[in-house]
Amino acid sequence: MLLIFFAFRTMVGMGVLMLAVAWVGWWLYRRSGWRAERLPRTLLWVFTGMTFSGWIATVAGWWVTEIGRQPFIVYGLIRTADVVSTVPSSMIGLTLALYITLYLALIVAYVTVLKYMAEKPEEALAPGPTTMIPTGSAA
Repeated sequence: MLLIFFAFRTMVGMGVLMLAVAWVGWWLYRRSGWRAERLPRTLLWVFTGMTFSGWIATVAGWWVTEIGRQPFIVYGLIRTADVVSTVPSSMIGLTLALYITLYLALIVAYVTVLKYMAEKPEEALAPGPTTMIPTGSAA
């Protein structure tokens, strides 16, 4: 039960922390005149540290769900037959392996895109000259 207690608080705490960091970041970004290069370096490190906070909150929530149902089985409030799967264990293992493979590929893609965006030169991010296209005739 102690694991459920802390997993729930981790899940909720991460959600509140994500909101707080986003609001502080928005406020500082607005205060800096909408210029990202004026943001404090500390805030950028906090953003970096929050990269996997959503994943941590999701896993903690999953623990609350899965471990939290076990006492109901132990105390006889739910029959074991109601919670046991009829799917063969080989299919469960295959599904787990596919999920792990998919999520590893997604996290590699995510980190690769973040690295690519972080290494982009500043001039590549600046908007180019705009060309005015006439929309009608002034005759």
